[in-house]
Amino acid sequence: MAGPRAHARGFTMVELVMVLVVMGVLAAVALPRLTDRRALQERGFLDQVRSLLQHSRKIATVQRRDVCVLLTPAAVSAVYAAGAACNPAAPLPTPGSTDPFAIAVPSGVVLGGVAQVRFSLTGQPVPNVDHVVTIGGNTYRVSRETGIVY
Repeated sequence: MAGPRAHARGFTMVELVMVLVVMGVLAAVALPRLTDRRALQERGFLDQVRSLLQHSRKIATVQRRDVCVLLTPAAVSAVYAAGAACNPAAPLPTPGSTDPFAIAVPSGVVLGGVAQVRFSLTGQPVPNVDHVVTIGGNTYRVSRETGIVY
């Protein structure tokens, strides 16, 4: 004859409490990583700025005129140069549109490095030095010899 527990089924209170503790620890560790979008926004913004720099360089060589990329804490924008200065009143249009080519800096993303990158009609940066753009912990360089962004 079997004892009284032979037909008992289910989980003990200790097993249920342990499962809840493990789930609580996993939630405390994993949830902040899933809800933190700053790293994702930073990477997306980094890619957009690189594309804007590359596009500006190509426009400078194709249209045979100087193009500037202005980097401010609020936005990154591409404009045509007027003489020796960059002209914010003459924005470069977004590809396939007539809207100004500008990208707003997402909240929480820190933009550093140079304040502007000017591409000559040959695609080289002016002045002829390596320009460094930092976004969070990532860095892009604009080559002084070729203007290529890497």
